[in-house]
Amino acid sequence: MTLGEKLKVLRRREGLSQAELAARLGVSPSAVGMYEQDRRRPTPERLAQLCQLLGVSADYFLGKDYGPLHELDDILSRLHDELRGADTLMFCGEALDEGDIEEITQAIRFGARLAFERRREKRKDDNRK
Repeated sequence: MTLGEKLKVLRRREGLSQAELAARLGVSPSAVGMYEQDRRRPTPERLAQLCQLLGVSADYFLGKDYGPLHELDDILSRLHDELRGADTLMFCGEALDEGDIEEITQAIRFGARLAFERRREKRKDDNRK
């Protein structure tokens, strides 16, 4: 997906019109339309504003990230590897096995996704005000 396509998807996900997003950015609605059509690129400052408003990293827009939870997936992958290598960790009096490790990382991932969805809904509500 191009930067413009990603912007359009995220704007719609947040329930914003081009005019509403433009007002929050301090640009004209036609500027947002041009960003979405890839006819114009936002300045670095504008890109930072977009990231903050839409809850993604600049890397996501620039094609170096797979979305808002990409960093979490990297952290959980490292945690999974650390837990697998920790022979002294015990759970219910026994060493963690692969199933335990998988359940722990999945529970954290699930909780993080719930928190992400809650924040996204809050942003939608704030954007409607």
